[in-house]
Amino acid sequence: MNPLKTITEIKKIVNEISQKINVPKKNWEYITFGGAIGDATPNIEVDDNGYHYIISERGNEYERKITQDINELLYWIFEGITNSMASEFVLENPHPNWEQRRTRFRKQMELLESISQKFKSKYKEEISQILKEYPFKDGLPNTLDYE
Repeated sequence: MNPLKTITEIKKIVNEISQKINVPKKNWEYITFGGAIGDATPNIEVDDNGYHYIISERGNEYERKITQDINELLYWIFEGITNSMASEFVLENPHPNWEQRRTRFRKQMELLESISQKFKSKYKEEISQILKEYPFKDGLPNTLDYE
């Protein structure tokens, strides 16, 4: 098993991927490394147990995911960053006949695919599960493959 990467190494990888997909500066500030600021901004920490993805606000921890897999951590990070980017895209590019989630999901999937085919596949599976419980309401097929 590979040794865990340091916070500095993770930050460098995130910065490189962010540049690759043209993450706006405001979205880059979406995450902190090694020090939570307490406003629900995701924070990344590393210890002997692995990589920690933590969301806390005003002293209350709402989410903590732990993994030994750097790619899983990167997926968690970029799922959040690309979600924000896709949401902004929808506001700037509304589709007249589509539910906004359809546009957002597709844009986010496109962004994740530009990072990794595995990220796209994982995201598509997650969205498929969401759509089973909360289908689109725009009258179009309940899939992201619709053109």
